Amino acid sequence: MKIARPLMTRIILWCLAYLWTASAALAISNFAGWQYDGDAGWWLVTAYSFPALTLASPLLWVAGNPELGATYCLVALAALTMAAAGVIRRPAKQPTGS
Repeated sequence: MKIARPLMTRIILWCLAYLWTASAALAISNFAGWQYDGDAGWWLVTAYSFPALTLASPLLWVAGNPELGATYCLVALAALTMAAAGVIRRPAKQPTGS
């Protein structure tokens, strides 16, 4: 099954937007010092960022230091963004018309 190019572009953009906003939500939560207190903000950040944390958990502990692990995650996310930009900007193949 071949996925249409505009649909693939849209999926890539939505995934990248989610990963960047989840990273921003986690950073805001960390800088604001939110902890588990039953507050609605903590629950929203936790629920929103859980899939991103699940994907990034191997990178978070590769260095043994949470701050360094977060840096690894941001570098990986930046590399993923650059790779996605290359895929999106690549021209679509033209049909040969045999």
